[in-house]
Amino acid sequence: MLDSEEEMLAADYRIPMSIGETPHAEVDKKGQGCSVHDIAINPNYVKTIKEEPAFMNFFLQVVFEGLTAKFNIELEWDWLILKNRTHVGRIKPHMIRTYRKTRHTRDRENREHREQETC
Repeated sequence: MLDSEEEMLAADYRIPMSIGETPHAEVDKKGQGCSVHDIAINPNYVKTIKEEPAFMNFFLQVVFEGLTAKFNIELEWDWLILKNRTHVGRIKPHMIRTYRKTRHTRDRENREHREQETC
């Protein structure tokens, strides 16, 4: 069980990644159609998850949950890490922040978003 300080640290932990806006169709190595979701990951974090299995498992859990929430889809835990390939098909552009939002900035943006929804 985490104490309150550990919970605060865990709540503020961020993975430097971006989940693409829309999936796109590609053909797998068997020639069958498949849906591809682009995920951009900071290269330094890629090194971390390759070296530490616990980080890899955590990262994959976050990705699967993120895809499920963003696209309202159910995914099977049947995944494969490509060897000698970083992607399949063409990677779509991502919007990637170069700074970390502070809690104050996130709270303000959430309030503004809620105010826009009520207008």
